[in-house]
Amino acid sequence: MTISSRTPEGDPNQCPICGHHVRIEPSLDTRDAPCPRCGHLLWFSDDITRRYPDLATKWWSVKERVINVMTQQLGPPSEAIRMVLQGLSPSKFEKVDWDFLLKMNTWDELLVLVRAERR
Repeated sequence: MTISSRTPEGDPNQCPICGHHVRIEPSLDTRDAPCPRCGHLLWFSDDITRRYPDLATKWWSVKERVINVMTQQLGPPSEAIRMVLQGLSPSKFEKVDWDFLLKMNTWDELLVLVRAERR
């Protein structure tokens, strides 16, 4: 029996039972999901960049671009905003809507947008 897979977007993982490489969205609260091939429950860490350094490079690049664009648009962030931005995972910036970003008037609006991202 083949278990239907979920969307190809999501966090990468590998099933320890069947060895299948997966890329699925884990549940938000428990960070787990069934293997699409065998059904084994997979656990996802909060920081997938430890196992996939290429994702870290990609996400840092996006985070830096977002901050650079906002700095050009709004001026440098306050020390408090800068500290919050430093603490946010680079993956939070991956799916930022650039059209929406360019309409922002404050750094606080950026924080609300980025914190709302599910990653």
